Amino acid sequence: MIFVEIQKRRNDVNVDDFCKLYVLLGLSEFLLPTVSESVFGGLFSIVDELGELCNYNWGTTVFQFLVQSLYQTSTSLQADVGGGHTYIGGCVHMCCR
Repeated sequence: MIFVEIQKRRNDVNVDDFCKLYVLLGLSEFLLPTVSESVFGGLFSIVDELGELCNYNWGTTVFQFLVQSLYQTSTSLQADVGGGHTYIGGCVHMCCR
């Protein structure tokens, strides 16, 4: 969804907005991925301040997002929702050592 917007607007958008879309794409695909085509809502306010990206606590955000996804998955499994399929959102790679 974001990639399509980048492709459509690459010649019409200013550099700042293009960078914000590009960073949003990377964050939503790698750090905070979901199974659906939705983007974690908190990313929009984070990306609005590109200069502050280095100061943001990414580890806590990724961990909380993953834990929330695990909780939702657990709740779905207990309620027997989802037809036997289990999807976990979040960047599992960052939480493993």
